[in-house]
Amino acid sequence: MIKIFLLFLIIIFLYLNLKNNIEETFVNYKIDDLILIFSTIKNYVIIRHSVNFPFILPGSDIDILTNELENNYRKVNNLNLKYFTKKKSFQNKNIKQIDLYLNNKFYLKLDFTNLLIQPNKEYSLHRALTDNIINNKIKKVENNLEFYIPNQIDDLGIRYCK
Repeated sequence: MIKIFLLFLIIIFLYLNLKNNIEETFVNYKIDDLILIFSTIKNYVIIRHSVNFPFILPGSDIDILTNELENNYRKVNNLNLKYFTKKKSFQNKNIKQIDLYLNNKFYLKLDFTNLLIQPNKEYSLHRALTDNIINNKIKKVENNLEFYIPNQIDDLGIRYCK
């Protein structure tokens, strides 16, 4: 029983240490660019966001469900960011990606999509589902960053679909 308790304490310590390192690392790289990005785009939710968001580890991605794919992608692509440089990495009809680099090193991928599940031969979801999820979004504010997430029921559905 003591071993389990000690293991539990070690896990808690590691979690808190990792969380603090993530926050310190991201604060050093500034949150200003994310504030600019998410204040610019409209009609979106961040799907499957981390509990540490907006503090993210290098190499992470942010999945953005939007019913204004082209418009939001163009807006972000045209922004003059203070810390990050942008590179387009992938585009198709339903997915657009922008890679953000910090000091010439890949840091973060923004994945914009207008569909939860990409159409295939087995099944696909109606586009109205995307609109419904966005219309029922929840506003969050963390470290001066205002962003939107799906409500709890939609979030569970999204996690089940993925």
